[in-house]
Amino acid sequence: MTVTFQPHRRSRFRKALPYAAALALVVLVTGAASFGEGRLSLANLALFYLLPVMLIAGRAGLVPGLFTSAIAALSFNFFLVPPRFTLRIADADNLLTMTVLFVVAVVVSQLGARLRHQAEQAEHSAETSAAIAAFGERLAEETSAEKIRDLLTGELSAVFGGHIMIDPENFTGIDAAAANWARANNTQTGRGTSIMATATWFFAPMIADRQNYGLVAIHRDDATTPLPEAKEPLLNGLIDRTAQALARSVLAGEREAIARHRQRDQLREALLASVGHDLRTPLTAIRAGLDALRDGEPDSAILEAVHAETGRLDLMVSNLLEMTRIEAGAVTLHTEPTDLTDIVAAAVDALRSQIGGRHLIIDLPADLPLVRTDPRLVHPMLLNLIDNACKYGGDSAAIAITARNGDAGVSLSVADGGSGIPSGEETRIFERFARLDGSDRSGGAGLGLAIVRGFGDALGLSVSAANQPTSDGAVFSILFPPTAVIANTSAAA
Repeated sequence: MTVTFQPHRRSRFRKALPYAAALALVVLVTGAASFGEGRLSLANLALFYLLPVMLIAGRAGLVPGLFTSAIAALSFNFFLVPPRFTLRIADADNLLTMTVLFVVAVVVSQLGARLRHQAEQAEHSAETSAAIAAFGERLAEETSAEKIRDLLTGELSAVFGGHIMIDPENFTGIDAAAANWARANNTQTGRGTSIMATATWFFAPMIADRQNYGLVAIHRDDATTPLPEAKEPLLNGLIDRTAQALARSVLAGEREAIARHRQRDQLREALLASVGHDLRTPLTAIRAGLDALRDGEPDSAILEAVHAETGRLDLMVSNLLEMTRIEAGAVTLHTEPTDLTDIVAAAVDALRSQIGGRHLIIDLPADLPLVRTDPRLVHPMLLNLIDNACKYGGDSAAIAITARNGDAGVSLSVADGGSGIPSGEETRIFERFARLDGSDRSGGAGLGLAIVRGFGDALGLSVSAANQPTSDGAVFSILFPPTAVIANTSAAA
């Protein structure tokens, strides 16, 4: 058989529990006092009955406490006070004892009620603080002002119900006046407040550092006060945290704008430096070659120099354009299965004039797997690494292009025979306009390696630089992660 308890039955049981506990405690105390009869005076025995009165009055309140006092006094009089087993009081001291029991019930119940109220307030305050702190943690993860407002809307809907609006518009009448007053004076207005209380909406501005970051509007269809007094600290806390998050978002946007402005200034300065220095060398060589051709003195060496400097100039202009794409966020990906052997062959062919007579070592395994990437972006990455090796490896040093397939993925490396990279500069060398003092890598606009890293970040590839462990020179590597590697099914078979 299944027994179900209805809510009203549980409520009645809960209300009757203190009275049942009072009867049980009085019975126990009466039994204990009976054992002490003849050994203790009546005044001392009466102290036994203070225990159930204080306990019930302190935990259950005034009415159960008075009930406990009454049955305690009656039990004391009936079972212990002469003449026993009657309710007649023969001694005035016994009347005083009964009065004391009632007074104790009143005093203890009031103290208990005050303590319970303070405990409830402390618990409510702790819950409010915890809710605000949890909401603040969620806000800390967001930087978008729109998402921050959406979080506040969802939280207020869950806590207060009704209709929630952020930065409302199109209000009319008293609601429009209340909204405008709240914005202009940074004060809560509308229903439930002392300002324009006849409005149907409640308005609260979001203020941080004396700046207004928006307006919250709350409305309930049942026409009750949108902001109960008990929940006012919670609402104020949620709005304050949101205003701080919005202020942080605005500051982050301003810092980002300042950083972009500085980057543009830096790019402008670098471009001027490139035009004034880096472009002068190839243009001078090209002009000298053209002058020689105009004078009717064609020479294969001159033509070769003009061709090399034209390629150098083309790569430099391409780097400037590619860096502009990276800065503008205009890099789009078109990934496809790519053979790194083809990428290396195309890059070497494009830089044949820059490589010149240098000894070129290409070590690509026959079973090198395909990688899923965008060959249009990998090509300029490899161009810049080979050009970097030509610039800083020396005219007689070898250039080695190698590829390896391992557990970490497929690595494509370019090594030169120069003086290497100063210790601690392995990461900074990929920064834009980086020129490393104390090394042979102090010239140029410093865009080539920055483009390598920029395109690598766009493709999800990692790039690194290090000195060769067994010989002079530096080695630059591009790592394609295992997720980009396409299994070589023919080799596996």
